[in-house]
Amino acid sequence: MALHDTTELNSLLERQAPFYSQHFKIIKPHQPLPENCQPLSQRLNKPHYTKALMTFSKSYQQQQEAIDLNALHSMWSQWFFGFLLPPLLEYALRSQTSVLHAAMNLKNWHWTYHQTGRVECFYLVLREDQIQRPTELAITLLERLLVKLITPIIKQLSTLSPVSEKLFYSHVAYCFYWYLSEMSLAQEFKLNLLNQLFSKDTLLLAKDATLPHPLWRKIRLKNSDYPRIMCCLRHKLPNTQMCTICPLNKNKHKVCKTAI
Repeated sequence: MALHDTTELNSLLERQAPFYSQHFKIIKPHQPLPENCQPLSQRLNKPHYTKALMTFSKSYQQQQEAIDLNALHSMWSQWFFGFLLPPLLEYALRSQTSVLHAAMNLKNWHWTYHQTGRVECFYLVLREDQIQRPTELAITLLERLLVKLITPIIKQLSTLSPVSEKLFYSHVAYCFYWYLSEMSLAQEFKLNLLNQLFSKDTLLLAKDATLPHPLWRKIRLKNSDYPRIMCCLRHKLPNTQMCTICPLNKNKHKVCKTAI
């Protein structure tokens, strides 16, 4: 059942994903925001982003001065997408179309920073004209989300960061893959959705034109133990171990890719 009240929508996320509900709130227009909360357009400009990364870097400067900048920007973006995407997946898989349509408008997004410089909480404004929306398939909603929200954010991040768009999309792909794999969904539906997200070179919503699928070849579906194709670079940060699923583990994989 589609929900239209922000209180009900927030309660839904609290029930289904209590951890993520602490970092993702749906609000009404003109609803008061925390003092340090600002629009996405302001956060993702050079002065704000540079300041956030400088603060974020302090968490890794305990034992050495030089920090691998690619790894630092990559880790910051993993926090960003890690708090942004799971709630949207929850709403998409529960037919809350209004939330996804609100999410596709960059002007509806605000967020606060944690004291470490990473994202602390996203605030999504749900406007009246976005409430009455017909139900759509989950894959349709997710593809539109890729085109209208995630791609513009990644393009902006790539202008602020030394990291390539490929690695940002790799983070998005793994977040989708991991969270969908953890959700309690019918196995056939889950496998079909994963295939539609990661095994198609074009987007299904492209009826009259060919739109390349940004998540194509970003996940290795046939190897659930090592699904990532690109290294996230986290092991290059001080006191940070390599992921257990890192493709750079040459004892497990002979083929790996990096995207710096």
